[in-house]
Amino acid sequence: HEWHKVLFFGALVVAVLMVVDYGKAFEFSVPYLVCYNMLCLRVPDFLGHTVISMFEGMHRYASPAWVTTGISFAYMVSMQVYLFVLQIVCTNMSSLHMFP
Repeated sequence: HEWHKVLFFGALVVAVLMVVDYGKAFEFSVPYLVCYNMLCLRVPDFLGHTVISMFEGMHRYASPAWVTTGISFAYMVSMQVYLFVLQIVCTNMSSLHMFP
């Protein structure tokens, strides 16, 4: 359960940094590059593990079909949130008029 703490504090730090830096131009910015690399490389590795560990005891309370459906739904929702955050980071890193 230590990964939950790491993921929680990592997400908290990224959220605080984005709130603090709101309104700044981060085109070609090193902090956003680091954030983008962390999101691309590390979050997908732990996202599936986190979703499955959230449902680890559910097989005692529901049928395997419902547990599998819940895991699949939770993973799809978490991936949509992940892609939304990745879109925000990519939008803030890119030039507005780079391509005609």
